[in-house]
Amino acid sequence: MLRAQVGDRQAIEALLRSVQPMLARYVRAVVGAADAEDVTQDVMVLIYRKLWTLTAPDLFRPWAYRIASRAAFATSNRGAAGRITSAMTRHSMTCRLRTSPSRSTSRKSAVTRT
Repeated sequence: MLRAQVGDRQAIEALLRSVQPMLARYVRAVVGAADAEDVTQDVMVLIYRKLWTLTAPDLFRPWAYRIASRAAFATSNRGAAGRITSAMTRHSMTCRLRTSPSRSTSRKSAVTRT
């Protein structure tokens, strides 16, 4: 771990290879198979870039899982937001199609009469 933090290329490669399979499984469980490879690759790049910030080498695995969690949930939330937005749009369009202009004006006049 310390060799990787000071830039030893072989140590960095060995460190990333040691955590990549378990992080990939974790990410796949959160985001699904379709996005797992891309998110895992992003996680590995983030770990590489931020490795020097880790002050307690014995906490490397939990730290790496935290990075993976944030990336996976950010991707998962973006997907969920898109699904919700498209579902709301479909629902809104369906409601507009069901309500004809003549029905909506008659409802308005009925409400104003009471």
